[in-house]
Amino acid sequence: MTGAHPSRAYPHPVPQRILDVFSLLASVVLGAVVGAAGSFLQSATVLGLPIGLVVALLLSAAAVVGSGLATGGRLGAALALAAWLGTVILLSLPRPEGDLVLAAHWPSYAWLYGGTLGLGACLAPDYRRLAAGRSGPAG
Repeated sequence: MTGAHPSRAYPHPVPQRILDVFSLLASVVLGAVVGAAGSFLQSATVLGLPIGLVVALLLSAAAVVGSGLATGGRLGAALALAAWLGTVILLSLPRPEGDLVLAAHWPSYAWLYGGTLGLGACLAPDYRRLAAGRSGPAG
């Protein structure tokens, strides 16, 4: 016999609960990674314009909204936001050497406070309805 029967290729499908847990964990990781990357990126400027801050905020919003859509509910978005906020707060604390990732200047404050408010607003949509509408038939 050279090959397996097609119906026996995957005899035990992955339970939906495992996929749900994996997507929630991925939301946490995504929120933390985007929060860390944005904390370093937010101070970048191009011709005096805070391009790094704008890009970091847009990527963070995309991560929270994407997590909500991927999980089909606000829980994924909330977990991404919580991981983002925890990471940003940890990076705002001074290190023992005295170094700061988020220094006391306006882009850092805009990143911390504006990001928290803006990403909090990303929790408002009903992601369950949006995810269901996206996968349904058009019209």
